[in-house]
Amino acid sequence: MSKKILVVDDSETERLFITEIAKKIEDVEVDDASDFKEARDKLSENKYDLILIDAYMPEGEGAGLWKSVLDDDLLGDEGTNAIIMGHESDFSKEYLAEHGFVNFLEKPIGFHMLKAAISLYA
Repeated sequence: MSKKILVVDDSETERLFITEIAKKIEDVEVDDASDFKEARDKLSENKYDLILIDAYMPEGEGAGLWKSVLDDDLLGDEGTNAIIMGHESDFSKEYLAEHGFVNFLEKPIGFHMLKAAISLYA
């Protein structure tokens, strides 16, 4: 059974890089979104096992997007997990728990780290 993930990142280069390495992982389908609106639209139309969200985008922090998704119940009863991505490793366990993220991925994300995250959380 395929795992479906959504990559949300305003940087086209980062988004395409992560999407391309995710496509190399067996039994993984991947969609991407470049901003909050596109991400919310995709989340309202599709079910995802895992969402990778950039920490900082022009519309605001990735935590704000994830909060709006949870507050607006866009996921229904699905057990979708979210991981925040960024260039800084200062996201504490408390930050992750407070904002509903299951983990943090340091950019640039490598194949093995992405594969492990999908295996653990999707």
